[in-house]
Amino acid sequence: MTLGKVVIIGAGLSGLAAGCYARMNDHHATILEQLGWPGGLARSWDRDGFRMDPGPDLIWGYGPGTSTHDLLRELGVLPRRGISPLDRWEFVDEKGSRRVNLTAPLEELESQFKSISPEDNDLIEDLIDAASTIDPVELLDSLESMPSDLGGLTSSLSERWRTRKYLRYLRGPWSAPIVQWSERFHDPFLQQIISSLTQPEAPAWLGISTLSLAAKGGLGRLDEGSDGLVHDLLDRFRKLGGDVEFRSLVSKIVVEGDEVKGVRLSDGRQEPADVVISASDGKEVIYGMLDGKFLDEEIERRYRVWKPSCPRVSISIGTRKPFEGQVPLQTILLDKPLVVGTTPNLRMTVRSFASKDGYAPPGKALMVVTLDSDWQFWYKLRALDRGMYEEEKVRVGGEVVSHMEGLYPSISMDVELIEVSTPFTTWKTGQTREGAPSGWSITSDALSARPTRTLPGLKGFYMAGPWAVPALGALGCLFTGKHAVHMMCQDQGRAFKAIAPRQ
Repeated sequence: MTLGKVVIIGAGLSGLAAGCYARMNDHHATILEQLGWPGGLARSWDRDGFRMDPGPDLIWGYGPGTSTHDLLRELGVLPRRGISPLDRWEFVDEKGSRRVNLTAPLEELESQFKSISPEDNDLIEDLIDAASTIDPVELLDSLESMPSDLGGLTSSLSERWRTRKYLRYLRGPWSAPIVQWSERFHDPFLQQIISSLTQPEAPAWLGISTLSLAAKGGLGRLDEGSDGLVHDLLDRFRKLGGDVEFRSLVSKIVVEGDEVKGVRLSDGRQEPADVVISASDGKEVIYGMLDGKFLDEEIERRYRVWKPSCPRVSISIGTRKPFEGQVPLQTILLDKPLVVGTTPNLRMTVRSFASKDGYAPPGKALMVVTLDSDWQFWYKLRALDRGMYEEEKVRVGGEVVSHMEGLYPSISMDVELIEVSTPFTTWKTGQTREGAPSGWSITSDALSARPTRTLPGLKGFYMAGPWAVPALGALGCLFTGKHAVHMMCQDQGRAFKAIAPRQ
């Protein structure tokens, strides 16, 4: 029995997840996507035999018995797709003279940190004690899998009791931005390691949780990356009976009184619906598609004060061979800032893929380097002078290769391809505001705020994605799609269903 029609705006990870759960809960579901492909930013493309995939591929807490495992089974990702444990995450200086492996046991990390900066012994012991005490899967589960706005009072109290041992880490000095928190350490190399555990503006406790995840084997890489994930989600949605319409741009959400009645597309066509779930840019939806009519002071404050996540430049480097010492995930700490746009970078994040991963031709390898940048520089340069825009991409790619020569001496001679994606590429690919790769910036304020899943005074409308809730990577986006449907069922007075496919 089909209960009613749900229209979902956007076929990114959040929208695809919302579509799957809407079908599991007996609603007819149609996803309208303005682009010609699914996945939003989780999109790959081929170039000269290499597969470019700047999207997220790290998965946390994926073992049996976790909410992540349940989520991926319900969405048809597991067990059909493998997850490989991240066996090495290395921090290394530009010359390769100092190295730390974050996937080493915590007691080994403590010893390495103390050898780097003996004068910080007490701080290092506090850091390792926190990473030892925190069960990062339990903590992240409590944040992502059942937020308090969905579970009701009993569930909220139960969750608070279960995570009470972590309260001291969620407040006080541990809630300070990690870039600020790391300044307490004396050695610059150790400072950079600590500040690079998460986004600079994110709270220290989130970085410590990441350290704990890495050391306890809680991080994995999804086979075939974000592209494989999108393929699984789309396949699951279609097998559940959902419909996807590509190149369908929604211009307005149709409202009568205080109830949603459907959407209007840019071609004038109207799509009726009992429920609309937006998995698109929050500002465009709230202030554009809904004309700013359903707001309160808190929502207005967020769009006035909160900042989008930092735009990134992604440099994909195809080489004719793998290199000795190449590891799956590497953070290279630079001697001097590498300026990208107007943003100085003191670190480069490098993901490495061999031909067996499907990213490179046989015997070759691909490295994907990520750097922080800014939106206005790339947007204006692309608009004013396409030639200079392309020249700047070439410059950035060349400088990145130059900075890697200390670790990989022959890399300049072995490079076959350099592909640079800018914040403009991010905007064009995913239509995300200001090229922000993950919605809102992950700050203590954003993480502690109530999600924007609904709007005041509007019935039948729900939001998913990183503009509704600051999302922690690909999994965070998937959970927001699930939660939007859960809240819909809750408002309808019906039990929410999450059904894994039969194997």
